[in-house]
Amino acid sequence: MLASFQTGDPQKVYDAALVLVRAYERLQHEAAKLRFQTNFGTSLCDNCDGMKAGPGVIATCFQVRACNFTNVKEGNQNPKHLRVLENLIGPNEKP
Repeated sequence: MLASFQTGDPQKVYDAALVLVRAYERLQHEAAKLRFQTNFGTSLCDNCDGMKAGPGVIATCFQVRACNFTNVKEGNQNPKHLRVLENLIGPNEKP
């Protein structure tokens, strides 16, 4: 991205920034998947919010198969969460 700044071409800078953002999102998702595979069912889960359902919680870590040490709360869902939930509860129901 820095090299793109040096060219003075704003489109190159924008394209490089998009590549960086997408790479960060993939890295974050991969890390969450690895944490889930490593931690699920261990003592780390005993007091973790990720396993708790309740008012305002639309999915647990188990439902989205990702460990961020928290559950998915209303207003914090992303398109991947919504796709997973649609598969769980059906396309005509709201989480």
